[in-house]
Amino acid sequence: MSELTFADVYDELYARRDPWEEVARIYPLLAAAGGGPRRLLDLGCGTGRHAPAWCARGVRVTGVDTDTAAIAVANARADGLSPRPDYHAGTVDDLRDDGFDAAVALFHVVNYIPDVQSLIATLRAVRSRLVDGAPFVFDAWNGVAALLDPPRIKDDEAVGRGGRRIVVRTTPRLDRMAQTVTLAVQGTVVEPDGSTRVFESSYAHRLWMPRELAEIAEYCGFDRPAIVPADGRDGQADETAWKILFTTAARAGR
Repeated sequence: MSELTFADVYDELYARRDPWEEVARIYPLLAAAGGGPRRLLDLGCGTGRHAPAWCARGVRVTGVDTDTAAIAVANARADGLSPRPDYHAGTVDDLRDDGFDAAVALFHVVNYIPDVQSLIATLRAVRSRLVDGAPFVFDAWNGVAALLDPPRIKDDEAVGRGGRRIVVRTTPRLDRMAQTVTLAVQGTVVEPDGSTRVFESSYAHRLWMPRELAEIAEYCGFDRPAIVPADGRDGQADETAWKILFTTAARAGR
């Protein structure tokens, strides 16, 4: 029995998530600032699943992620795309590029940021690389909803490449006072020949309150964000929306 990493099965496990649909929903929010983005900063780009949909709209993507294994997958996926995405393993602070006219941070990237100081540093770094007025869209777990309706044990199953079977159990551990939930991931991959491999991963999510995120974004040089349900429902987000979407723009004269 050999081990593998979560990144090795990530795309197969979440194949049901449609990045084209998500980009189709996010693109108008970015284009509302005028003309549509040309150079996009993708914070926490992961394995680059959104890139083909951005490229199809003529957007040049620069992605950054601290997961080197995910960046390797993203670079492989970038072959043949035009304009070809540019990926970097590291943080936004490591980027030399600036002058982006839009930015996104999708699939609750901000929840991986553990504390206020780190969040301020990250959002300031994003702001410093955007032109004035550039839109910034990010999503997050709603800390209010997560504390009122805590995450439960979740079992996922998918059929991957060549028919291999992927089974994953995610077990949450909630700390209300720390506003964190630690997710322990255990998975098994059964290959068509019957051989089995396993993987384990554990990571913590900070359960940011919507007001915290809005005020910190404003402090870091953005307009006060609009906050709506991430599932496309109309109206402002409330405590029943487990995942929420923030839309803001780089404030001029910060």
